[in-house]
Amino acid sequence: MPVKENTSNHLTDEEEHRNGYLSPNLIMLRSRGENLQFITKLNLWGLKLKYVSTLKSMPNLKIINMSSNCLQSLEPFSHCLNLCELYIRNNHIVNIDEVAHLKYLNMLEKLWLNGNPCCLFFKNYESNENVLYDSSVVYRCTVIRNVQSLIHLDQEGNMKDNLFVIIN
Repeated sequence: MPVKENTSNHLTDEEEHRNGYLSPNLIMLRSRGENLQFITKLNLWGLKLKYVSTLKSMPNLKIINMSSNCLQSLEPFSHCLNLCELYIRNNHIVNIDEVAHLKYLNMLEKLWLNGNPCCLFFKNYESNENVLYDSSVVYRCTVIRNVQSLIHLDQEGNMKDNLFVIIN
């Protein structure tokens, strides 16, 4: 029996995933959920995902692991207002200013961001160059200022003490 060719303009789930898109069907498969709005935990580690706007439809998400993907932006996470733990190590987040998208996630207590270029470099907009800086100061300071609810950043805890040191 011949295989029916997909003549529609829509990509199949497999094609979407191959192109780096997070589909609702992949979320359902990985979470064993039935409705995006009710999913609270999701593990999407190592799937080479780049486009995750589907997360905007997941307001009750509390824990998500998207480490070792190809993410470049944190904007889709800004809609997950109940997020408590966000694991996004080893992605392609270049601009440290992306953490501003997490500013209103008042329940976010754990953030693992290390392994992203933004942890080591910042963009010098005058010369258009990437400049190496001390990640233990500028990186941590930027994240703590933007996500004040944090208790753990990467492998370190006790953010309240770190914030006190940075401010004083």
